[in-house]
Amino acid sequence: MIGLHLLLFTPRCLLSGGRALQTLYGKLPAWSRPMIAIAIALPVGIWLPDVLGGGSNLIDTAEHARVGLGMLCLLFVAKMLFTSTSFGSGAPGGIFMPILAVGSLAGGICGEVLHRFGNLPSDAVAVFAVCVMTGTLAASVKTPITSILLAVEMSGTLTHMLPVAAVAFIALLVSDLLRTKPIYGELLERYVRAQGMQMAIASHVGSGIMELPLEMGAIADGKRVRDVRWPSGCLIIGLRRGESEIVPRGDTRLRAGDYLVVLFSGEEEREVRPAMRRLCDARLD
Repeated sequence: MIGLHLLLFTPRCLLSGGRALQTLYGKLPAWSRPMIAIAIALPVGIWLPDVLGGGSNLIDTAEHARVGLGMLCLLFVAKMLFTSTSFGSGAPGGIFMPILAVGSLAGGICGEVLHRFGNLPSDAVAVFAVCVMTGTLAASVKTPITSILLAVEMSGTLTHMLPVAAVAFIALLVSDLLRTKPIYGELLERYVRAQGMQMAIASHVGSGIMELPLEMGAIADGKRVRDVRWPSGCLIIGLRRGESEIVPRGDTRLRAGDYLVVLFSGEEEREVRPAMRRLCDARLD
């Protein structure tokens, strides 16, 4: 029960905290918002350096229970608040790894509580960390299969795949019952509002993600991201170039062979897909 509450509390806190801080940031000049996040990062880096960054070190800490229960709770709260502060400032960055980090910390807390007060073997704490991390990602992004495969890849074993899959689908079911929106859909709506555009996303339609290769000679080939007239209702959230993953910015120049990861409104899928193909496919003479 504790794990379920923490699992569902994590994505809601990230979204509500990011929105609340965004409202406060909106009253300040744009140039000052990242400076506030940096100012908060300085004391956090001095007293809790593990909270900085994506959080891969926190995942390892939670899985192996290298710190006590009190420190796990402190790291969990600090990571949630620091991620919401950085995310709300609007500075370029990712939220994928922080979701995994806070999920693993929540699982580590549950496992450590049961280990101390419920005679749970210490080896099972890592299982709790992986399961709650997977459930948190599935509830936040609404991608249970991807979450399960990611957990299996990170743990390197199929032994605990059944409980991991069960937690992922239970988390997805409960988040749907609570009408929790996918976090990347929230990011898309926030981006559209910040750009002053209007886009109605029906809640029953949802959103989707597609990956398109950029062919040589296409309209977008060789252009910067901000110079391309992208279809309304879509957002370029990732760029895969060879073996490297790039977070695209406005001045990122596109090259033939790139794979664009596009987030789009499910309501406008019929218009977005052909429009994106016209931009990414080579034109025939």
